[in-house]
Amino acid sequence: MGWLFIGLSVLMASCGGSSPTAPQNVKLDEEFELAPAQTAIVGDTGLSLAFERVRSDSRCAVDVQCVWEGDGVVAVTASQPGHDTATLELHTTTSGGGQLEARYGDFLIKLTALSPQPRSTERIRAEDYRATLRVSSSR
Repeated sequence: MGWLFIGLSVLMASCGGSSPTAPQNVKLDEEFELAPAQTAIVGDTGLSLAFERVRSDSRCAVDVQCVWEGDGVVAVTASQPGHDTATLELHTTTSGGGQLEARYGDFLIKLTALSPQPRSTERIRAEDYRATLRVSSSR
């Protein structure tokens, strides 16, 4: 009985935070937030967006003064029936040459925020990031 309890505990713990959640339905031209590995379906367009990960985060910590604001780089995978899947790289600033938005098919996908804000005394865990996005029609 003890081994069964331990086995079930390990199985439940391993399924806890790493299993993907059901896709959320979002509307065109409205901001929405995704956690890493979370997916959004945009209305009845068939467009699916998945927040893969934060590739880099050099944003200035809120508790220090910086010469440059820094940049956060987010990887988002876009897919739609009849189109090739694409990984888009979205930035929190354009001052370093990055893009806040990217085109995919007939859509414009924009990163409007990345949270949490960095602090000099804390490291942000990958699973704690949240990307706020907005999708609009580019037609």
